[in-house]
Amino acid sequence: MSEHITLTKKEIAALKPVDDASTSVVGAAEELGEVVKATEEATETILNNAEKIETTVTSMREHLPAGDPDGMEPFIDSLDEVGLEIIMACGFQDLTGQRINKVVNTLNNIEDRLQSMIETWRIEEGTADTHDMQFAKDDERGDKNLIHGPQGESGGMDQNDIDALFD
Repeated sequence: MSEHITLTKKEIAALKPVDDASTSVVGAAEELGEVVKATEEATETILNNAEKIETTVTSMREHLPAGDPDGMEPFIDSLDEVGLEIIMACGFQDLTGQRINKVVNTLNNIEDRLQSMIETWRIEEGTADTHDMQFAKDDERGDKNLIHGPQGESGGMDQNDIDALFD
């Protein structure tokens, strides 16, 4: 029984980062939150431009000469259909956002349970290597340690930092 308790404590400690940084679960939840935010922003841009297509189509129809001597109406209709299809396709964002939020809620629940176990077992020091948690062991790319992905609002370099690299 003592061996099992010791092993359990070691396994729980392996989930707590050595450096008291946020756990991989918290990091994963934050990353997913950034995905939702970026998807929302991209979708808004797409929808705004699709609406501009609709406005342009309406304006083109108003300026179309009677009888459509140049045969432009089929092209205008096609452009109108494209704008509508873009708007309809943007429905993905709401669905993916809902699904990602479910995953984030699950991760937060797991994090709460892990934190409770850490407190119950009075685990003061973690043994988890956050680098190993974030990078797949079978990733053979030579630059894998250089790739940190897009940063959220709370981290990363700002434009001034990047400009300073070129000074």
